[in-house]
Amino acid sequence: MFWFDEQYAHFQWFSLAHLIPFCLLACMIVVFKVFGKYFKGPVEQTVRRSLIVLTLAMEWTFYVWEVSRSGLSADLLPLGLCAVTLYLSCVMLWTKSRFLFRWIFVYAISGSMLSLIIVDMPYSWPHFRYFHYFGVHMFFLLACLYAWIVWGYRITHKHVLQASLILAIYAVVINQLNRLLATNHLFLQALPEEVAWLYLQIFDRFWVIGFAASIFFLFNVLYGLLAVIQKRMVIETVI
Repeated sequence: MFWFDEQYAHFQWFSLAHLIPFCLLACMIVVFKVFGKYFKGPVEQTVRRSLIVLTLAMEWTFYVWEVSRSGLSADLLPLGLCAVTLYLSCVMLWTKSRFLFRWIFVYAISGSMLSLIIVDMPYSWPHFRYFHYFGVHMFFLLACLYAWIVWGYRITHKHVLQASLILAIYAVVINQLNRLLATNHLFLQALPEEVAWLYLQIFDRFWVIGFAASIFFLFNVLYGLLAVIQKRMVIETVI
């Protein structure tokens, strides 16, 4: 089946196949902003929940494909930041949970944007993995942006600090699981080749500390940008 043909294992950074998802992302943000006030009622709920089911079906199809190729592996456990964020985003979007939104928003923004820019998979279109990779990462990013733009959910710096603390505690637990299972969830044992050289040159053996510090810094930079945007949105609403 052409969707799973290995001849499409030729993905190139910043090619047309790489840039199209960003164009779609920008279009969806404009749609949320311009037409978001019309998204309401049972039709909106049906579409929203149908997209959740579709995304989960795509994710589980990926698991089946991976098992068929390489067999069962502890690497397939959904313990990475993006995998956890995906499932929590599904729950948040299904239930409209403001509580979950406050914790996963920075995970969704940072995790998805890093994954969309630094693509860690070899397949281009029309391979299934291409659509799965970009589809899943765009889903949980758009899910949180939908809650932020359309539903008007907001976060504070306190929420960012709480999310950082939760991630730090989670990383300690996952680090032990990585050693036990010989896995690399959260990239705590080894970084992707695309960025490993940078951290190893700057932080040498202490790259994990540098990696954690950069994530915390990224969370705070994101919040700074969001705070400015949220303030402007409030001013526009008042005017």
